[in-house]
Amino acid sequence: MVIIERKDKSDKIRLDDKPRSTVVRINVNGNLNKIKNNVVVVFPQWIDVMAKGSPDLKQSENDSQKYLIGLSSIAQNSANEVGIFYFDITINPIYEETGREGEILAKVNGNKFRYAKSVKKLTVHYSPE
Repeated sequence: MVIIERKDKSDKIRLDDKPRSTVVRINVNGNLNKIKNNVVVVFPQWIDVMAKGSPDLKQSENDSQKYLIGLSSIAQNSANEVGIFYFDITINPIYEETGREGEILAKVNGNKFRYAKSVKKLTVHYSPE
């Protein structure tokens, strides 16, 4: 899994008053037909998130900063088993007064199966002008 800024493919970005587009790319390898688990993408509380439409992407019912991506749907719906998901992020207006730094993370929740995961996170900075 790789989380990067969409335009310059960087793993570090600085937020300002304009939304920034981010990409979560998930490569799935192997036989995953029976996996019913999710990749959970977690955003810091001080970031406003707008997910771009995808039927495989669901917002968590308990936390508006978490998004769930089903691994089995990627393996079934993609010939090359790659899922790409887009998010626009910006600073939440109630946090504009102070500088912030955080990370957008992706976690694999799995049951008993063998897997290897490699996760690159995206570091986000914000400083008021």
